[in-house]
Amino acid sequence: MNRFIFSYDIHGPHRDFKDRCIKNGFFDALFLADGRKWMLPNTTLIGWFADRAAAERMFDALAAQSGVNITKVLIAACDVPLLGSDELAL
Repeated sequence: MNRFIFSYDIHGPHRDFKDRCIKNGFFDALFLADGRKWMLPNTTLIGWFADRAAAERMFDALAAQSGVNITKVLIAACDVPLLGSDELAL
């Protein structure tokens, strides 16, 4: 499985869409080996998929189920992320 990062703009009930994504295997944080949790920006998610096409299909399906309009989206493979957050949870 490959890790993908999703960054998007949305019109519609954002919390419902994000919750639906999280219930379907997406994450709104990165979990580090030392136990720290790095929160991602509000409209950014991480997920593991076989390939980019599978990642896109899942994201689009969840958007359709939520009834939201995704106006912009970036889906990219993410091997070694650069971390920076003002919301570090232990």
